[in-house]
Amino acid sequence: MKRIAILASADGLNADRLVEEFHDGNRVRIDIVLTDHEDAGVIKRLEHRGVPVTFFPRKVWDEQPVQITELLKAREIDLVVLDGFSQPVPELMASRFAGRLLKVEVTHTGPDTLTLTASLSDDEAGMIIDEVFNTADDKRAETDLVAEFYRKAVYEALHKLPVANNTDTKTESVSDTQVPPPVPVSTDREWADRLGVQYNPEKVAEVPPPVPVGHVRTYVTQQNPQQPAPQSPQSPQDMPPMPPTYLLWSVLALVLCCMIPGIVAVIFSAQVSSRYYRGDIEGSRRASRMAEIWIIVSFVLGVLSATLYLPMMLIR
Repeated sequence: MKRIAILASADGLNADRLVEEFHDGNRVRIDIVLTDHEDAGVIKRLEHRGVPVTFFPRKVWDEQPVQITELLKAREIDLVVLDGFSQPVPELMASRFAGRLLKVEVTHTGPDTLTLTASLSDDEAGMIIDEVFNTADDKRAETDLVAEFYRKAVYEALHKLPVANNTDTKTESVSDTQVPPPVPVSTDREWADRLGVQYNPEKVAEVPPPVPVGHVRTYVTQQNPQQPAPQSPQSPQDMPPMPPTYLLWSVLALVLCCMIPGIVAVIFSAQVSSRYYRGDIEGSRRASRMAEIWIIVSFVLGVLSATLYLPMMLIR
């Protein structure tokens, strides 16, 4: 299986289209998405796609890129795709993924002319695909044109990746007889043999389309029963710190200040941790902010009540 990592800084529209194209396949898969913005739109966009989205601060990209490259190495990434990435790729990553780093450039060469080019980070590979669109004649939206170009570029880049050959090239001796090394088998023939289908090289596409999810699960179970279950969209080490719950302050506001706002503050405080551990990071942050607001409201109403109560008692 070819594994793809995407580096994105903005809304991640093209990343979302690539996940839709490849994520359910057993030949090509979007394995992880990395971003350098904590509030990047790609995080929200891929929230329900089942793809891990990991945030690395800009300081890590600049000073400790080895953390990122080791993560990609551990996940056995074959291709890195840049989708609106806002900063230069670290030299270490560019070196480690030479010839496997796909960059797409979108240029407006005229009022109605859109030029798209895709290149791999390797002098030998260079530009792999380019297209020019007349947007006045093409009624599709520019975003759709770019997303379709990304899909084509990824197919072309995957086609140019070297095919891994794990066969043992050494000869073996059986009963003092030299046995020649096995003949390498193409990836398409190997997959056809494993899936039990007829192989016809004349009808094989450069990169086959994704296989439905049910087939993926069945094949993975038969091929490697010990393979762990798919990870949740964010593993605990990838998740940001839990927002403050303000639970103690909510209880104090309930007891010492104003009861009704204090009750509301306690409810929101309890929701912070429950939403966080469900993976709803944004919901946890909203609950934390609401708890803080209601604590302040309870405190202000308590102070006003005490201030008005004392003069009234003196008047009586």
